[in-house]
Amino acid sequence: MSTHRVHLDELRVAQTWLREVTPVWHDRFARLLWRHLPRLERARVLYVHPGAGDGGSELIRQLPEDCEIVVLAPSDLGRIGLHPAPVQGWGDRVSLAEGPLRGFVDRVGRPFDLVVANLVLPTALDMPEVLRELAVLAGPSGTILATLPMAGTWGEAEDLLRGVLRDMNKSGVSSRLRDAMRLRPNGAELAHVVDGLGLGPAGYVIEQERYTLLFRNGREFLTSPLVEFQLRQTWLAAIRGEAHDVFARLEAAIDAWDGSVFPVTIVAGIVVLQRGALGRGVHQTYWTEFPELDRLFGRAEAESAAVRAEGVALDRLLGQVLESDD
Repeated sequence: MSTHRVHLDELRVAQTWLREVTPVWHDRFARLLWRHLPRLERARVLYVHPGAGDGGSELIRQLPEDCEIVVLAPSDLGRIGLHPAPVQGWGDRVSLAEGPLRGFVDRVGRPFDLVVANLVLPTALDMPEVLRELAVLAGPSGTILATLPMAGTWGEAEDLLRGVLRDMNKSGVSSRLRDAMRLRPNGAELAHVVDGLGLGPAGYVIEQERYTLLFRNGREFLTSPLVEFQLRQTWLAAIRGEAHDVFARLEAAIDAWDGSVFPVTIVAGIVVLQRGALGRGVHQTYWTEFPELDRLFGRAEAESAAVRAEGVALDRLLGQVLESDD
């Protein structure tokens, strides 16, 4: 295939992505970012571009004019036309950079006051490492806003897929599918990863928001560009063989769904991290806006801490008993 043909194919993919995927995926996750933008003056802001979508333009619109903004994009974005679309007012306050996260601070000379990463974490197999790199970019006192799909995303479809695999006696495929689903953490799992950064409980907040996508039938679901780009490749990697038969049965299972449409849940998550958070920190500052919930969850956290302490004490006692028996 000629280079020209490859380029045209990539442009078609880019156009499909921006038309069909971005509005129901990147833009929906980006809404979590905008509501958490801190008050900034004369700040340096880094927007880590995920490889598609146009969230950078809305970020620029909402930031004060005295902010200096850098958009960091994967090296091949310009080649396929997926750079953030220019908007009026970019001017000298916005610059575009290409390359990896690692070592970017050294290349630009100093850290940023705000680092925004919309749907960058799901593309990484090593989420803790990416979070550490974002923390480095934010320096000793910056803020990080990062979004990702959480556990429960695509839940209805994957429940049906697991049922199809059980009927086909493909337990190994089901196991690989569960491994792939672990890339979408629940709140506790994400908190465990963030705890590894050493921020402490005052240094971060995790928030989740659910929305639903509706499909008329199994064919519309399986041929949707969103499913094709975001989900189908993961499933193919888990299935490895007989994919046509599996997807045919899945399409039939969706068509047999009890309802006029097939609903699929998306759980959009955001983690807000504040480097160097002391005193009240981002956690307490966030919850002061919801005092009733703050008291409710405060009691729950205290009870959980007490249960954990009792569990530790019981483990120690059991260990002593086992040692005495030996």
